[in-house]
Amino acid sequence: MGSEYNLQTGLNNPILREKSVSIKEIDADILSFADVLKDMMYKYDGMGLAAPQIGVNKRIIIVTFWDESFGDLRFIDEKIMINPEIKKFSSETYLDVEGCLSLPGVEKQVERSFRVQVEYKNLNGKTKKEKLSGINARIVQHEIDHLDGILFLDKALDSGPSIGDFIR
Repeated sequence: MGSEYNLQTGLNNPILREKSVSIKEIDADILSFADVLKDMMYKYDGMGLAAPQIGVNKRIIIVTFWDESFGDLRFIDEKIMINPEIKKFSSETYLDVEGCLSLPGVEKQVERSFRVQVEYKNLNGKTKKEKLSGINARIVQHEIDHLDGILFLDKALDSGPSIGDFIR
């Protein structure tokens, strides 16, 4: 894993607040970076990771997919999404607690669409469409927000103290 990549943290970190640029060509550098993104997500025990979170303002994310059928989460897979874009948001929303590797120790309630349709390119350059719901939709919305310089606290409901308020 490249030592030139570091986890970016902080609410006012300029790298995390910048809008990321589209990827024009999926070349060897992008394929190599996708491996770094995956390694870093697992190193920090994340459910997803966006390129800006490791200092690169390009529109590429990795997300994990989960089965929540029986009330507990079971890992299914992970996917790299290049130039992801949410094409449809459901009007049905729900509240859940979110955290972020870039804001360690902070958790807040965030309202998000229950279902989304996302379009992206995979590592082979093929355009893919996914219909996601629940936690999978939430993870994709959270990571795409990073590509637009938005952190989850920008959308959090002020629901009183969180665990992060007690960790100094």
